[in-house]
Amino acid sequence: MNPMLLGQHTTTISKSDQVTLPSILAGTLPKRVFITQGFDRNLLLIPDDIFETTYERIRGMNLADPKARLLLRMILGSAVETTIGPSGDVIIPKSLCEFASLEDTVTIIGQGSYLEIWNPGTWSKQESRIQDIEADPNRYCDINLTIG
Repeated sequence: MNPMLLGQHTTTISKSDQVTLPSILAGTLPKRVFITQGFDRNLLLIPDDIFETTYERIRGMNLADPKARLLLRMILGSAVETTIGPSGDVIIPKSLCEFASLEDTVTIIGQGSYLEIWNPGTWSKQESRIQDIEADPNRYCDINLTIG
């Protein structure tokens, strides 16, 4: 079982689009990872085994479905395979940096089996939505979530 990637972390991105992952995250990831566009103007950094499983699920979708084709293009069409260096450094392609509006600082959010990489301003807006329970107090009612 893979260790869980958790928490919120802030780090810098260099002029050469290199991010050094916090050691608590870098130490739990395999050397080979994939980076692709996320659903909210963010990036997804996915370990190779999880990406391969995701690929198999996407590949099994009905290509006649326009939503499936869009998902294929978004996830696979923007994906790059890369490696995490010995000190936790990973280079993000310029096109993906532009997509997520990454500049000097990035916010990294653990999502259990993968990471999200955010522009801090975009993440702040997302975080406000998460914390605004009054906006829709029933928003999670349709999700079957049991604890324990």
